[in-house]
Amino acid sequence: LEARPFAQGGQASIYFGLRRDGRPVAIKVPSQGSRSRDALQREINLLRTMEAAHIDGVVRCLDVIEVQGAPAMVMP
Repeated sequence: LEARPFAQGGQASIYFGLRRDGRPVAIKVPSQGSRSRDALQREINLLRTMEAAHIDGVVRCLDVIEVQGAPAMVMP
């Protein structure tokens, strides 16, 4: 995980990171506060539901990790 985000919004920041195998990923970390964390959890659940339904063109959630004490979404 890089020290500074490459994108930042009201609900989350996006960081570059590397998987253990060296592949690059984007990591979405929610802003401080339970609303941002809840919104990210809803997004993760929605993406997983869409992936299970085999809906094309939707970014995949590769993993959920903990960053700064909050769940963070790992995307390709």
